[in-house]
Amino acid sequence: IGDGASGEGAGDAGAVQVRLGLGINTGAGIKDKSAGVKLLDRAFASLPESAHESLWEQKVVFMCRRGGKGIAGEMYKMKDFAPSIQARVWAVLGSNSENKKEQLNALMRAVEALSATPLQKVEHLVTLGEWLYCSGYPLADAEDQLMAAIDLLMDCEEVPDDDGDDGGAST
Repeated sequence: IGDGASGEGAGDAGAVQVRLGLGINTGAGIKDKSAGVKLLDRAFASLPESAHESLWEQKVVFMCRRGGKGIAGEMYKMKDFAPSIQARVWAVLGSNSENKKEQLNALMRAVEALSATPLQKVEHLVTLGEWLYCSGYPLADAEDQLMAAIDLLMDCEEVPDDDGDDGGAST
């Protein structure tokens, strides 16, 4: 009893988040998708914003499983998160949506979210290229995404090292 009564505040919020995460990840007690979304909505309302990050992916999965209603509005709420988190959640939407158009849009948004971080963008370009190929889009579209990923990797490889090897040889 002493441990439970002494730790109110941020520590309790973290514990609640962990319990919610475990229950949601294992599906324990959450057979109704709407109940899962409601549980996550309560978690978002009761936890500080700093704890919301890890719950977004789970919320998107539950929303996709119940038909994707209202997901566009929920994704808009993520605009203030780091681009890498936005991309990760868009990718989750892309892999869990039942609607092909929504899958494509989400995978493209994942790539767009990382426009300022080329190396992180590579993984999402490859995923998009693979999805395009597997979904029956023209081969050229899939190749374009894979070539863009290769170009980004090549650009990063071409950055010269400042080891001083070239500087001393020319004088």
